[in-house]
Amino acid sequence: MKIKVIALVALASLFLVGCSKQAASNQNSQPAKPANTSPPAKPAATKKPVQPASTTATGNVYSHPEAGIQFEVPSNWKAEIDGEVMTVTAADDSISIAFWVPKEADVEAAAKALDAELSKLMTNIKASEEGEMDTLNGMDTYSVSGTGEAEGATLNWSAHIIGANKPVFVVAFAAPGLWEKNEKELDAFINSIKKSS
Repeated sequence: MKIKVIALVALASLFLVGCSKQAASNQNSQPAKPANTSPPAKPAATKKPVQPASTTATGNVYSHPEAGIQFEVPSNWKAEIDGEVMTVTAADDSISIAFWVPKEADVEAAAKALDAELSKLMTNIKASEEGEMDTLNGMDTYSVSGTGEAEGATLNWSAHIIGANKPVFVVAFAAPGLWEKNEKELDAFINSIKKSS
């Protein structure tokens, strides 16, 4: 099950990098490719470890400069960046959290785009509750969670859109039962997200 969660996050990372590059190229006035042209082969994943900005007694502090946020995760978690997507993963690979800045300019617009983005990553998506607007450490947020399927496996997911310098998607994935295992760490993580200094 851990492999499927990791595979989903890797798939999500590659998809998101591709989407952001596609969105950027659509904003430039370049001629369209003919319909029968195959896209170039993607290079192997270019995940690179990310060093924490600082450490505390309870974990490592990371920042996402483009979004203008920082957050803390337990010191035994790992962080990687692949293109524009930063992913933090529990030491036992039971949960992964991906961060990226969408093309939408504000939290409300990003919230409207969330369903379409999730449906590109999973099937049979079911929200367990209605999404809700709130604030987190002075930033507007939109949060929703639920279940979905990827590569035949059921996953729990939680999506948060946080309005910092720019909106940022924070999407967590875990296999059923593993969410609860990490609940204390996840709550501490969410509460640690704040604007960068």
